[in-house]
Amino acid sequence: MLKDQLLKKVKGEIEDPEERIVARYLLCKLSDYSFLINVNEIKEIIDLDRTIESVPGAESHVLGVANLRSEIVPIIDIRVEFGIDTVKKTGLSRYVITETDNEYIGLLADEAAQIINVREQDYADKKAEGLFSGFINIDEELYGILDINKVFINFRMS
Repeated sequence: MLKDQLLKKVKGEIEDPEERIVARYLLCKLSDYSFLINVNEIKEIIDLDRTIESVPGAESHVLGVANLRSEIVPIIDIRVEFGIDTVKKTGLSRYVITETDNEYIGLLADEAAQIINVREQDYADKKAEGLFSGFINIDEELYGILDINKVFINFRMS
């Protein structure tokens, strides 16, 4: 019996609960900082060549609005919230369009690096703070999970 179970595990027929993926996140970079966005909250990722219309009188963190298939999407630079200096946009820079409660908001990222698969044990035992809903340990590096609802609330209040 044990031999049969071990053989099935080796063949990949039995899933190891320790290795089961519980969430997927997009790793984004702003200058030297990195953060994660749950892929379920991402509508799409677009290049910077998309036309962004400026909004007269808008706060400094509002870059403008984009027309995304007849949806007007505000594009913001969250580096203001983190106190990060503005850097020159590069070929890796992207607008990450997020969605919550059927509302969209675009975030400027210096890089939308990669998708990270997260296991239960990867979640860090650290209290949520600021715009983060929690933290994840990946290869001994701590990354904040951006809480899109908090970003929306901050955007609406400014």
